[in-house]
Amino acid sequence: MPGQSLFPLEIDKYDSYVIREALHNCIAHQDYELCGRINVVEYPDELLFTNLGRFIPKTVENVIKQDAPQEFYRNPWLASAMVNLNMIDTIGSGIKKMFLQQKSRFLPLPEYDLNEHEKVKVTIFGKILDANYTNVLINRSDLDLSMVMALDRIQKNRWLIRI
Repeated sequence: MPGQSLFPLEIDKYDSYVIREALHNCIAHQDYELCGRINVVEYPDELLFTNLGRFIPKTVENVIKQDAPQEFYRNPWLASAMVNLNMIDTIGSGIKKMFLQQKSRFLPLPEYDLNEHEKVKVTIFGKILDANYTNVLINRSDLDLSMVMALDRIQKNRWLIRI
């Protein structure tokens, strides 16, 4: 319930842009030479997207800071076709926009798990994990994304990293 309102703010469990961007990233950046599958698994309060291949920018923080297209694409023809069909972002800010969408909805940020060799896992949360985090987002719309990312890591009991 935002602010001093007596009425809860109702939102969809998942944002359609966030789902599309995560799926399209899996398709565009899959390492098809590994002959694997792209998976989307729905759990009660989260979606898990997986695809094979290493995460080319190495960290999500690199993508957020760079906020520009990658210099290298694993599947340049597929990525170009997807850009021409307006399926993926042309300026490389899709991941950052996913984070901003979740922030604006007062939900946890997407979580990237890059610990498995040649595999990228992205979890999209569809529920509040920590009411304190949500209240901070509701009451402090002026927070920049790096601060929100730090608060998100705290609510998920993750180590803080410098971005």
